[in-house]
Amino acid sequence: MIIKTKHKILLARLIQAPIIILRKAIGLSTRITANRAGICWHLDLHEGIDFAIYLTGRYEPDTVTTMASFIKSGDVVLDIGANIGAHTLSMARMVGKEGEVFAFEPTKYAFDKLVANTTLNPNLRSKITLNQIMLTSSENTPLKKEFYSSWPLDPKKQMHQKHRGKMQMTSGARVQTLSGYVNKNKIRNVTLVKIDVDGYEIDVLEGGRDFFINQQPIIIMELAPYTLEERGKSLCDLLDVVKGMGYCMVDQKSKKPIAMTPEKLKQQIPEGGSINVIAKPI
Repeated sequence: MIIKTKHKILLARLIQAPIIILRKAIGLSTRITANRAGICWHLDLHEGIDFAIYLTGRYEPDTVTTMASFIKSGDVVLDIGANIGAHTLSMARMVGKEGEVFAFEPTKYAFDKLVANTTLNPNLRSKITLNQIMLTSSENTPLKKEFYSSWPLDPKKQMHQKHRGKMQMTSGARVQTLSGYVNKNKIRNVTLVKIDVDGYEIDVLEGGRDFFINQQPIIIMELAPYTLEERGKSLCDLLDVVKGMGYCMVDQKSKKPIAMTPEKLKQQIPEGGSINVIAKPI
């Protein structure tokens, strides 16, 4: 069963409330430094992603498991929409001593937390290249002032009606296409790309078209039709780009092929929900 994001937030809030109350009662802060599964984190327990890591040790464990099934020691991987590093650090551990992780996060709020979390793990930090970059379809695209990159568990701070995210500023970020970045930095043999950009998937894919066609990495991507529609895009547009690059998609959990027609695909995703998919070269 697919759980909508707003229901995940509600469940997290129900679990979080007594923990916050207890910590405050005994004089403990809700901003902590913690070790989870061998990775150190600066965590704000009022934030959804941070709280998930605090509670379970990992964020989106199904995605972590999927990435681990593809990533080998020595691989080069990209984390697009890295946020606080929830997957970046796990990916750095997966690629081993000889591998590399390139992480992209445009908002100052999340990028500062990404820097702080990677700095806490010097053995992993040395393998990570951090980029405060907004990946776009064109180098001429103006920098967007805000993106959703905070998921506060405080209902008073939630702004988006469906995914409950809060906008954060992109001060300090720059614009680049993925293909342009890869070519400029001479990045070769990328094996996997994780994309979680809340409706900007088409921009990232179009700006990386040459890269994807030439290097053909595995793509792990979240699909939420409503986030595309909010930007004047559609599943049809996304599928056209994916097929145009020579890719097909399978469901991340079941590994079953996904219908590459928007009508059938949308039937698999509840209103206000999303699914994670694996896109593979045909």
